[in-house]
Amino acid sequence: IATEWTVHETGATAAMPVAGQIRPFVVDCDLEAGEPLDLQGVADGTLPNEIDIAKAIPACTDAMQRYPNVARFIYQLGRAHLAAKQVDEAVALFKRAYDQGHVRSAYQLGYMAQRGIGGKQNLTEANDYFKYSALNGDPYGMLAYGRNLVMGRGTAADVGSGIQFLSR
Repeated sequence: IATEWTVHETGATAAMPVAGQIRPFVVDCDLEAGEPLDLQGVADGTLPNEIDIAKAIPACTDAMQRYPNVARFIYQLGRAHLAAKQVDEAVALFKRAYDQGHVRSAYQLGYMAQRGIGGKQNLTEANDYFKYSALNGDPYGMLAYGRNLVMGRGTAADVGSGIQFLSR
C-alpha cells in the first residue's frame, strides 16, 4: 500500500513530501493459524478444520517467543492447540490473549463457555465475553451477543438491543 506523507522540519516553513509504504507484518503463524475476520489479524485466515497442526503449532510458538507482546500470536497458537484437541492449553492461551486486549479471543472464550468446552457451561460468562467482543466491533461477537439478547439465553431478554447487534 503506497502512501504519501508530509514532513515538517522543525523551524522550516515549507513541507517536504515523502513517499513510503506501509505493509502488515505477516509471519508463518498468521498464515497457518490466523482467523478469518479477526479484527487484529493480518492474513486471510484459516478455518479451524483447515489448520495444519504440524505447521501451525511450531510457527505460532516461534512467533509468540519472538514477539511475546503481540496478542494475535498468542491467540493463533491457542487456535492451533484447539485444532489439536489440546483444550486446556488453548483456553490458557485464549485467556492470555484476552488479557492483552485481543478482541476475537473474547468471542472464542465466550463460545467455549456457552458450549461447556474446557469446563462447565456458563452462559453468563459467555455473554460477558460476547458483549466485550461485540462492543469492540467483532462481527462474531455481535452475532452471538445479539442472538443471546433476543433469545434471553444467559441474560435478560432485550429484543431491541439484540436486533441492533444483529443488524450491525
